[in-house]
Amino acid sequence: MNVMKKYFLLLLFLPLVLIYACSKNSNGVTNGIKYVPISFQFSVNDPVYSKLGFSGNWMYLDGYGVKGLILSNVGGVIYALERDCPYNPNDTCALCTVLTGNTMISCGRYNTKKVWVPCCNSSFLLDGTLQKGPAVYSMKKYNVTQPDPSTGIVTITN
Repeated sequence: MNVMKKYFLLLLFLPLVLIYACSKNSNGVTNGIKYVPISFQFSVNDPVYSKLGFSGNWMYLDGYGVKGLILSNVGGVIYALERDCPYNPNDTCALCTVLTGNTMISCGRYNTKKVWVPCCNSSFLLDGTLQKGPAVYSMKKYNVTQPDPSTGIVTITN
């Protein structure tokens, strides 16, 4: 193989190697957020989850993901978002919280007196899209199968 072909192959494959190496390390961490297996089903016909059948609604789901999930319905599409903030996710304060008014998510939390306590103060839309840093990544989204028309069943997985 001549030298030119070797350089061509190197240039072809190097970006793929770098993208994979930067997005996920050997500990199962993606963009700083640890990989936790998730498999959960619910029905939008169940009274506990029924508000997710309507656009603009959201709810927290504890016990799944790294720091819990935010389930939201945006324009009729259900999203499952990791509450661990993509900016310095190892910080104890790095928790994404839906702000009063229900239109934005920010990194921080309300204290027991309902006063906002910011962490990095990155902000996101209810579909997890980054709006303002210092975060450079949108929120981690889990795979969601949309409600089955006959049963209302939604499935969330990695």
